[in-house]
Amino acid sequence: MNKKLLAVLQAASIAAILVAGASPALARTGSWDSIAVDDQRGSRGGDAGYGVGTANTSGGAQEEAMAACRKAGNDNCQVMLTYRTCGAYASSRTRYGTGTGDTEREARASALASCGNAGCQLTVSDCVGE
Repeated sequence: MNKKLLAVLQAASIAAILVAGASPALARTGSWDSIAVDDQRGSRGGDAGYGVGTANTSGGAQEEAMAACRKAGNDNCQVMLTYRTCGAYASSRTRYGTGTGDTEREARASALASCGNAGCQLTVSDCVGE
């Protein structure tokens, strides 16, 4: 095998390994997700209605999330979070929290911590591209 061809094959192999092992944030560039929620104060934690939207722009993802939230039968939807990796929303009777992370597990933990109440429960979590 000639040296030029071998160098090209090695470079292609290295690039494939780097892409396969890329972080979720890098693998998902170009796409946005958003979570819209209809959460009434006094409802039990985790009982909020919601919708998730995906688009190539943050505004498009927000519009999609609002439409999905309304389509699910919710009247008072609000966009709570827009993200490029993973996002989550948690709530209790009196508080709510949002979180993001490189993984869905990280986003969930962040949302529950942000909610800051023992009664907080996860309502929705999502990762771009899933």
